[in-house]
Amino acid sequence: MSDRLKSYDIAILLDRSGSMVIEDCPNSKSRWDYARENVEAVAARANKLDSDGITVVVFGSQVKVYENTTPAKIQDIYDQVESIGNTATDAALQAILTPEWFQGRRVGTAKPMIIIVFTDGKPNDQDALEKVIVNAANNIEKDEDLGISFVQVGYDKGASDFLAHLDDELIGKAKFDIVDTKSMEELEEIGVIGLLNAALDD
Repeated sequence: MSDRLKSYDIAILLDRSGSMVIEDCPNSKSRWDYARENVEAVAARANKLDSDGITVVVFGSQVKVYENTTPAKIQDIYDQVESIGNTATDAALQAILTPEWFQGRRVGTAKPMIIIVFTDGKPNDQDALEKVIVNAANNIEKDEDLGISFVQVGYDKGASDFLAHLDDELIGKAKFDIVDTKSMEELEEIGVIGLLNAALDD
């Protein structure tokens, strides 16, 4: 299965909103620290698959994009940002799903993509995020072009319900089902390669 993953670009979206400081993750870790451990693990594995480096997008109220990120740079990213602000998940996705990427897929110059989103809560604008996902699903030519996997960090019930909605209830609006969601427990069970494959196989 990892041979298939080598043909993909991999992006990690990391929620840095203020609620990420809550300490309700395994071993009493904060959501921010728990996410870092898993981002590092995904980055280490993805870096072996995606030879030109992964893209990391850190988002709270604002969005910052780090291109060609190696595992060693994850610590630098964490040192540069604080857990503050709201949750602009729609803007973070749009920073990756650019018109240039869609055009590149159509003409074969851009690789298909897997996006892993580590987040602990509902976005500021739920309708806007849903629209970004539906538009993306309707602007790719094959289901295999794009997979988005949301990993919920923490136990916010509202976030669980909303992510389940993105996973299960957009197919009537979207041409392809491109969203998968995982809890922390599910991520622990399936590991990084399982997470990457789940983004494509939902």
